[in-house]
Amino acid sequence: MPGFLYEDTGQHKLGTWYPLVLMTVYNNVMDLIASYILLITFLKLESRKGLLVATLSRFLLIPAFYFAAKYGDQGWMILLLSYLGLSNGYLAV
Repeated sequence: MPGFLYEDTGQHKLGTWYPLVLMTVYNNVMDLIASYILLITFLKLESRKGLLVATLSRFLLIPAFYFAAKYGDQGWMILLLSYLGLSNGYLAV
């Protein structure tokens, strides 16, 4: 996902570091944090309804990524990718 987003978003202030920042935020940082968030008991989603809402809410990221790529700057893309990595790690565990 981060590689695809980098190709379609044009030029940025980070230059050649931009794809590296996207990959690091998504794969390493946020996914790792989300895996350990589940050790905190009150942050666990245990109901099926809550998990379904969390999973389906990720579909809202599709238009958000579109508008961030078209009208936003690199900060919005990094923020959205951080949420995607966090939710990916959380829901995968």
